Amino acid sequence: MVGFDAAGSAHGYQGKRYANFTAHDLGAAVEDYTGGRRPIRVVRLVIGVATEARRTEIINELAAQQGRYPDLRIELYDQRRLSELPRDRPDIVRTFFGDGIAERFCLASEAAPTRADAGVLDATALADAVMRGPVEATGVAGVLAEAERWRDDQPDEAAAAYARVEQALEDNGFAAHALLIRRRRAAVLRAARRLDEAVELLADLAWIYLDRGDVDEARMVLRELNETVGQEGSASDAPGVVSAQTRLLQQAVDASVTLLQDPIDRLDSLGAVIDQLVAERHHYAGRATVLFAETALAAEQTGEILGRASALHVLAADLTKRSDEDKELAIRLRLCLADAEGQWQDLLDAARRRRLPNEQAALVLARYARDRAWQADPKAAEDCWREAVERGCLARLHEDAADWLYAQRNLRIRYGPIDASLEEPHHLAQALRAAGGGRRLADQRRDPRELGLDRLQRAASCLRQPMRCAAICGSAWPPDGGRASLTPINCSAICSPAPRSPTSPSSISSVQAPPSRQERSLQALVSTTLT
Repeated sequence: MVGFDAAGSAHGYQGKRYANFTAHDLGAAVEDYTGGRRPIRVVRLVIGVATEARRTEIINELAAQQGRYPDLRIELYDQRRLSELPRDRPDIVRTFFGDGIAERFCLASEAAPTRADAGVLDATALADAVMRGPVEATGVAGVLAEAERWRDDQPDEAAAAYARVEQALEDNGFAAHALLIRRRRAAVLRAARRLDEAVELLADLAWIYLDRGDVDEARMVLRELNETVGQEGSASDAPGVVSAQTRLLQQAVDASVTLLQDPIDRLDSLGAVIDQLVAERHHYAGRATVLFAETALAAEQTGEILGRASALHVLAADLTKRSDEDKELAIRLRLCLADAEGQWQDLLDAARRRRLPNEQAALVLARYARDRAWQADPKAAEDCWREAVERGCLARLHEDAADWLYAQRNLRIRYGPIDASLEEPHHLAQALRAAGGGRRLADQRRDPRELGLDRLQRAASCLRQPMRCAAICGSAWPPDGGRASLTPINCSAICSPAPRSPTSPSSISSVQAPPSRQERSLQALVSTTLT
């Protein structure tokens, strides 16, 4: 093999897989190059061998060959030397041997901060913030006071000041307070008649709340957004008007909020908006489409995905060329398509060949494991969940990794064998949860099951949220949902499924179709939360 360095000089490489490498073998290796036709003249010849080559006669032969060919630099890399070279190249080790081997084998270096580390407060900063308040603790109290003074008379200046306060709070780990400031910023942008900017800010807020399952907050933001769009015609001399793209964004947020608070997952209204967003290449098409596709997947309405498969593939390819956030959305959208179409190979190759960050690779492997579990392939499911746990731990997704361990345990309970090793995943999961120190793939403001118990009048829609989270994160069953005591009739009353047609008029009272996968999961979950 021949390679060229930055100066254009050629370097030759030979590999010898010998169990015993002698001085004669070294001479023969050099002769293979020097004695034959040399279409490319190299300045350096490296001979790599898969065994130790440090005996005196080999060293003497190497010196003799170097004296015989002074214009050729000859180097011998034996097993020990080859093992030492990649110690400062974790990228190479990670590619061929995995993250775990790279962590143990390579020399220690300063690790890049992970997303889970961003904005994490130390004990001193947290205590200071509790005592004085986040705004005081981050040193932006004066800026906030100026923004409040300018709010009525100078809304443009107030918006810029609010933006500085919001950024400071977010950078210092006070994301929830930053969201409150964002709403104030949207209000002054609205007062300044910068309506498109105000709507985009509010839409961003709504997506954040929807992602973490906080539909009530999203609905409040939606009310402000609707008022902002409705303000367009209130002053004919106003410099700002709402664009058609902004009105389409309003429709998307409205339909998304309606979908997530709907107890029976009616996807029609959001589906029509999705088609328009994708056709017009709207910059919010990715967010809305991923929410739509993941909800359709959790509701077992994969026809909604398959009917739009061509357009969604084009959208996913387009998202991969944009920001890091859009690239994450592209992976989530491709996972929904893989679930619906059964085409997983490209995603699995990208995950296993380290072309994806650990966080995304773990998600791909977990989602494929979930698919295998539903297809009654327990061996493949367990293997993939095991891979997902490893990659999840490297990404500090300890809670998700614990859920995947419990998924393996549930798989063993269903398919066997049931032996002394059955409790091992449980103990490992408890250790991971005790370790803490990470976020979840689907962060939720509150446990959806607790929310369902607090608001029993809305239990159906609340109890469906953990099923959606399980589908998104690749858990086969909602966590801790194992006891089923409700009858299919009770479960159907909660799920409100479409009536099923009997095979004949005489069988109306005797024929009952078995519950769907979604109903079985909900049945187990409702049993767990209500008993």
